[in-house]
Amino acid sequence: MTKALKEKLRFAYLCGFSFSETPAHNTFSIFIENELLKDDKILQIFHSLVAQIFTLAKIHHIEFGIDGTQLSAQPNDPEANWGFKTKTFYFFGYKVILLVSVKDSPFPFAVEVVSGN
Repeated sequence: MTKALKEKLRFAYLCGFSFSETPAHNTFSIFIENELLKDDKILQIFHSLVAQIFTLAKIHHIEFGIDGTQLSAQPNDPEANWGFKTKTFYFFGYKVILLVSVKDSPFPFAVEVVSGN
């Protein structure tokens, strides 16, 4: 993100930055950690966007599918756990589970991250 802001004038402008004064990488990390991860703000924003999609697209009926994948974690992550996909494939980390519409314009409308086990 920071590289694109520094290299693409239009992108920086659309995000509200002047081309020569874009934020550093750690600024985004601090913002995500201190603002978006507090009180599930990211999840609240996601739910708000999904509600807007349902309203604007006038969706009254939806067919959905559920899928998930593993997300590896750092070895010292205290919340991660060992998980298994098959008898021979195991991983340390988390599982990301998505509920996704399957017709017309597919989009995720629910997401959950759980420990690997």
